[in-house]
Amino acid sequence: MTEERRAEIKRILETDDTAIYFQRLEKSGKATWGQGIAYRAWRDSLENDTSMFEVHELPWGSNVNEEMHDFVETLRAAGVDRFAVTDESTALMTSLHALIAAGGILEGPCTVTRHLPYWPEETRLGLEIRIA
Repeated sequence: MTEERRAEIKRILETDDTAIYFQRLEKSGKATWGQGIAYRAWRDSLENDTSMFEVHELPWGSNVNEEMHDFVETLRAAGVDRFAVTDESTALMTSLHALIAAGGILEGPCTVTRHLPYWPEETRLGLEIRIA
């Protein structure tokens, strides 16, 4: 991924429209599990000053397809069209298949740098996903 594209993704993460959408979702108190995962990914990406929108947990479990649909639609509504999956869970393969079925397109490998406030900079391996 080019530095130009990385900067564009970072800009989307910090736009007012994205922040307003996620803040409204938080205040509603009615988020599904998939919506909650999208919200936490946005919040954590901001708090960790990540180099791009990072999703370190994808929806999983018996309702994975329904929750993944909510997750993807939440990101779309917030204006997020690309993100990095750094999830390393045992359910990753099932979650990735559900993500692709919900409109995610696997772009390829990437890295995410976290600039944590009280820890050294950290780089995570990931997969870049584009939402169709």
